[in-house]
Amino acid sequence: MKKIKLLSIMCFMTLLASCGNTTSDNTSNGGSNISPWWTTTGELSFDSDNKVVFNDVDIELATVVTGDDLPRFKNIVERFNSEHMGKIHVNVNAYNQNSFEQTIGQKISQNDTPPDLIMSHQKAHRNFADSKLIQPFDEAFEKGKIDFDISNFANNVASYSNLGYEGYQFQIPIDAQSQVLFYNKELLTQINGGILPNTRNDLINLLETAKTRMNDATFYGISGSTTDRDYFNKYTFLTAYIQNGGELYNTSTYKAEWTNENNTKAFNDAISSINELIDKEYFKYNEGLSTALTRFCRGKSLFLLAEPWLAETIFKNYAELNSGYTIDRAKEEIGGFSVAKMFALDDSNANSEKIFGDSHAFLMASTVKDINVKAACAYFCKWYTEDVQAGVDWANAGHISASKIISNANEYQEDAFIKEYITNFYLDIDKFVTIGNNPYYSDIINALFDIATNVTNKNTISSLIASKQQDYNDMIDLRG
Repeated sequence: MKKIKLLSIMCFMTLLASCGNTTSDNTSNGGSNISPWWTTTGELSFDSDNKVVFNDVDIELATVVTGDDLPRFKNIVERFNSEHMGKIHVNVNAYNQNSFEQTIGQKISQNDTPPDLIMSHQKAHRNFADSKLIQPFDEAFEKGKIDFDISNFANNVASYSNLGYEGYQFQIPIDAQSQVLFYNKELLTQINGGILPNTRNDLINLLETAKTRMNDATFYGISGSTTDRDYFNKYTFLTAYIQNGGELYNTSTYKAEWTNENNTKAFNDAISSINELIDKEYFKYNEGLSTALTRFCRGKSLFLLAEPWLAETIFKNYAELNSGYTIDRAKEEIGGFSVAKMFALDDSNANSEKIFGDSHAFLMASTVKDINVKAACAYFCKWYTEDVQAGVDWANAGHISASKIISNANEYQEDAFIKEYITNFYLDIDKFVTIGNNPYYSDIINALFDIATNVTNKNTISSLIASKQQDYNDMIDLRG
């Protein structure tokens, strides 16, 4: 491999590494024998009920949320501030996700107006820990006498919370998100009496029936963006891959084994699954969100593949493009459906219900030293992940709660939006999959993204998979 190519691959990984050095006594898989790089000052005060007393503690929170869901997030935080006036106040600062890790990493490493709390995508958090940019919550929970149990969260996202450092609570899971399906209830009723598919074969039969009955060259069973947004390549393609039994990487070595027999079959099945939709003109490939959304809203598609936080935009467009409709009527005619099982060629596959996506989680910066601020951060994270109304409000922004305390509450389960959409988007939150604690997350995601963008190049995809595997694994070897 040429040096210039290896340097290009390594570019992103050195970015966070430059913010701090990986702990010398931490193995590639983490470990409990680490020397703390964080320090603690100050003392806590407690009231007669043995609860910590907070007195005008300010928390600076940096979030990667910048889209339509940002106002809802801020509203949740403002409710917390109102309820804890004079005790704790959380200030929210949003940063673009394309430069989030670099910006926040530099702020912490240079101690230049660093945040106290971080709310960002789980995939990057192992690097934050390895670069000593964050600290665990354990001390704050213990000294603040704040009960916290990671078993109260969805299994997969909870399993990543130590970030590879056994025995430490480095991150607090918040939610999960991936691409989902919206559907036209009236159209479904016309086509087959309103029966949704339970398996991949059911889906194919439904789409064929829809195509035949609509008898319209401009009709596609499924519409969705594949050109002006990355989510199809980052989420849906990998969902198809894992539903067919594929493994993202070897969790012991972090290396890709995409060319072994099992993973090769999974890639081929995933690619066949997607291409069948394209070749039979069930799914319109190579178009943007605006076109796909308009087609769906005009009744020219049965399903719309989109992100759940676009729900309000979808309802609004549906109402605007259908004369006499209100947003409330649009909500009545649009249902929520899951991609679970929809790409698995063998629906008996134990992985068929899995969905790949990402998860937000809280981190605490290593620059936080005052135990009062640490305890306040831990208290806020516990509140956010246990307050049912906060979970309801955040779910209405398109994010299913990772907290079982919230998701098991009646108020959460009976909320109209959650009941109609969020619950139907994700059949089993315990089967939600993310990239996990991979320190080379950016490189593996980019490699898989390149494969996904070539999903229709059937004759060259095998060689591309082998090439991307080699490049990624060589990068790991080079870094040692």
